[in-house]
Formats: sequence, C-alpha cells, structure tokens
Amino acid sequence: MCVRCELQAFVSYRPRDPNHSVYRLMHLLHQSMERGSRVSPAVYVPRKVWFQHGAKFQAYQVKLEAFELLHREMLALQRDDVEGSVTAFMESLLHIRMVMEDVQNKLAQHLSFIHSIKISATDAVGVT
Repeated sequence: MCVRCELQAFVSYRPRDPNHSVYRLMHLLHQSMERGSRVSPAVYVPRKVWFQHGAKFQAYQVKLEAFELLHREMLALQRDDVEGSVTAFMESLLHIRMVMEDVQNKLAQHLSFIHSIKISATDAVGVT
C-alpha cells in the first residue's frame, strides 16, 4: 500500500463510538508489530522497531503475549451479540474482567511496578 493511500485511510477512519478508540490504537500497535503501521498521522512505526537487537525491553515476551490475549478477547467481545440481554452482557463483562485480572497478575510476576490483584469469589459474582 502506498504511503499516501495509507495516510488517507488512517485519517479518514474514526470509530463511531469514542470509547472504541482504545481498540483502534491496540489494532494499530498490533499492525505495527506485524508489518509496520502508522499509529498516528505523523508517526509511522516500522516492524523492525519491535524486533531490534540490543534494545532493552523488560519482559518483552510476557508483554507481547498479554497484548495478543487482550487483543483477541477484545475482538471476541466486539463480536458478541449481547444487545437486549442484560445477562449475556454481564457475563461478557465478567469474562473480560477475569481475563484482564489474569493478565495483570501474569505481568506482575515479571514486572515489579505492576501489582498483582487478588479477587475473592464474592467480588467476581457480578449483579444478581
């Protein structure tokens, strides 16, 4: 894809819901890891940045695995058809919460500045 075409596509796309902009950023970062991508109209991140030798990324593999898991789960959450069903919506939110807590705990094992969290069974129950 030509640089001009890529820039036009980047600038023209805006999520309908402003809350989805974080998913767009995650998608752009993922693209930059796979083949290089613009993360903003002015910033292009080549794939080589993520795989350069000698760079000191702390717990890189753990971070990459966490990102990939969260990316998959967010895409699955986006595909879930929960409209009109409060129960299905709450189950989806509970599932993504549990995934995010697991990711945080896994990152906390490798990164001292991330704190692990312990959730009791009653905290995870949700709305009755």
